[in-house]
Amino acid sequence: MKRIYYILGIVGVIALAIGIGYFLRYRSGAPSPSSGNAFTGTLPTETTAGGGSGQNNGNETSGQGTGTNGQTPTPTISAGQKFGVISQSSAINFYVDAQNNAILVRPTGQIIKVSSGNPSVLSSSAIAGLIRADFSYDGKKILAVFGDSSNPQESVFDIDSKSWQPLAQGLLSTTWSPDDYKIAYFSNINGSSALSLQTLDISNSKAKAVELMKLNVQDQILDWISPNNIIMSDRGSAFTSGSVWLIDTKNKTLSQLVNGYSGMESIWSRSAGMGLLLSGNSLTNVGGKLSLTNPEGNVINSLTFLTLPSKCTFDTEIQNPTSTVSTSTTATTTKSAAQKQPPVTVKNYLYCAVPRDSQKLSVSSLPDDYEKMALFTLDNFYKIDLSSGNVTSVFADLNQKLDAKNLGVFNNTLLFINRYDSLVYAISLK
Repeated sequence: MKRIYYILGIVGVIALAIGIGYFLRYRSGAPSPSSGNAFTGTLPTETTAGGGSGQNNGNETSGQGTGTNGQTPTPTISAGQKFGVISQSSAINFYVDAQNNAILVRPTGQIIKVSSGNPSVLSSSAIAGLIRADFSYDGKKILAVFGDSSNPQESVFDIDSKSWQPLAQGLLSTTWSPDDYKIAYFSNINGSSALSLQTLDISNSKAKAVELMKLNVQDQILDWISPNNIIMSDRGSAFTSGSVWLIDTKNKTLSQLVNGYSGMESIWSRSAGMGLLLSGNSLTNVGGKLSLTNPEGNVINSLTFLTLPSKCTFDTEIQNPTSTVSTSTTATTTKSAAQKQPPVTVKNYLYCAVPRDSQKLSVSSLPDDYEKMALFTLDNFYKIDLSSGNVTSVFADLNQKLDAKNLGVFNNTLLFINRYDSLVYAISLK
């Protein structure tokens, strides 16, 4: 009997050691969520339009392809149609206005406008070495970054005047303000290793740059998420640790949100008050975990599926808005009962393109392999309710060859760029 107890004791010690090792390994991959929350974040089981399970990896291949399984894509998405492309023109970025006019920036720098499927040229000027093109908060201006990435040139295109405004050379990590035509960026300081973080009002030709602070940083990404807050983060790699910082533009202060996670990549909501953070596994340098983080850097919840933040977008829906009926009275009138107004409900969602092959990302170095075009995926699309964690399917079809990036929600439509053909696709959310 003592021998049995002795053997059981050894087994228990081994099991405990394995459990502790697994726990530590898990902690190295991502921060732990807060406890006591019913948030689920679990993908539903799919039966796709093309047949079969949505988690099947289908005929997934690495490297670029063209079209959708070799077929010519649908020319335009129309009323009553769930899925299609909005133009046969390739794009590196896009914006859709309230009238459903799409503005596309082509990889060669030309800018076109697509109205009801009909394209028109806004700018025919080619831009050599175009790195990226970012739209202002209202889509009226486009910031083009081109040339040498270490010392880029930048110019702003005005949609209404169809004219270009060149900016000073050497602005780094430029980002638009979320509610006006200011930009924030880093600028080199002569004779110093530090960079100057500055803002500039593009709409005022006489405006001068305003310095917020000097920082000893390199290769940072800036994201101006609210009028007084800019997110600054290291460029993520599975092989280096990264940090995320919050810059208060009003008080000119800097505070750390996240520190010491490898493979870090994040996107931040401008209305939901949270970010989506990818953190890698520092032991294996592959895979990673997704978590929702608040503005203080604390983890709100973890998601059970794996994708890249660059394949997701936040969206806010305002339901049952109040009417414009006035209920005010004057001193000369008799006060009447206020007309009952419908309640206003604000709902925050996260839309994500998630690879059907759940193992493909878990064995890849993230985000490195994806950014180097060494990794391609076949995606299904999901909507996550950020209050409950409920996940619903938006689109899943094994017949479609989609690797989505640059997701955005416009006019009840989810749009994205397909990495296989660089066309802008649309999925109706109605």
